[in-house]
Amino acid sequence: MRLIRKAIGFSKIMSRLSLIEGNALCWQKFGSVKEWDRAGGGEIRSLLENGGEDFSVAVILNKIDGKEVSSLRDEVGAFSKLYYCYPDVKQTLQIYEENDCPADDELRDLVPFRSSARLGDSGVLVFYKSQPGQELLSAKFNPRRAPEFDVSTFIYRGMNGLCVIKRPRTSEAKEHLYKMLSGRELLGRFFPGVDFIDVRREGDGLEFPFIEGERLDKGLDPACDPIEKIREVLDRILDEVLEFSGERVLFEETEQFRNIFRGVSFRSDEPCFPVINLDSNIDNFRRVKERLVCLDYEWVADFPVPVRFVRFRALYCYYRYNVRSLKPRISMKDFMALFGFSANDFRTFLAMEQDFQLYVLGVR
Repeated sequence: MRLIRKAIGFSKIMSRLSLIEGNALCWQKFGSVKEWDRAGGGEIRSLLENGGEDFSVAVILNKIDGKEVSSLRDEVGAFSKLYYCYPDVKQTLQIYEENDCPADDELRDLVPFRSSARLGDSGVLVFYKSQPGQELLSAKFNPRRAPEFDVSTFIYRGMNGLCVIKRPRTSEAKEHLYKMLSGRELLGRFFPGVDFIDVRREGDGLEFPFIEGERLDKGLDPACDPIEKIREVLDRILDEVLEFSGERVLFEETEQFRNIFRGVSFRSDEPCFPVINLDSNIDNFRRVKERLVCLDYEWVADFPVPVRFVRFRALYCYYRYNVRSLKPRISMKDFMALFGFSANDFRTFLAMEQDFQLYVLGVR
């Protein structure tokens, strides 16, 4: 097949799939990875026959052609799944199973801070010797993250329905990932109005239930609704999301704070959360049966963080996610001013956000 770059034979694909460094796909597994250039149907069928029960073959497609995929499937005659890669197979950040691909509008919501996003026409065709107990529906990666924060997120469909699994892609990232266990307990103590999604250990990763609730900004149209209405609704949402049951503390420049936010400081009378989920963004919550559910709490800070920064960051992310709708109507700086942030606040909190992103990327 002229469009196949290579085929990779591997075991336990559904539990070990990982797309990592460089411009190539890599599959993490126990044992070695074998590659076959220009693999055809007969060769793939032979590989499956000679492999173990959990053996699979992944065919990397530089361009997905429906007729060629169908022809190869008929030739091999084994159970298979086709995955589309975003933005493409060479620089993959996310993958989607062929029957679970998002529309362009949905994909834009799934890709942070992209004003436009389209699913590519390259991907991976996976053949299985036997049908797997879990089907991978989608996966998300950020190969630019520092090794100690390099975590992947997968959505699977199994006998018990959908689930989300986060896995460390490096041994250094395990400590960061497993902090979610204690982070959930801490947050639950101080934010009783929020249900932080259940979590349990699953192999070397963490498993969460897949939640299909209502978005908190449902019905709000950033392109058409009056700006004042947008301000009122977002203020109300953040009041609910950030309702804190304990006593807020005053700012103290701790070592943990300096390690992340290197370029800023605050007066000693600045109100702070003693514990906070830095990802208290509006899209990180759903309403389920009148309860607020937090979907992700990977970044829990257990040191004083200014209340105003947490609020600023949630609004900053909302603006960035909706930049195509909001930018023609109002600048980010003016948008933040609606919520009481001065020009100096804007510079300070934007610097903090940039510091946080550099920290995640390991650029210090």
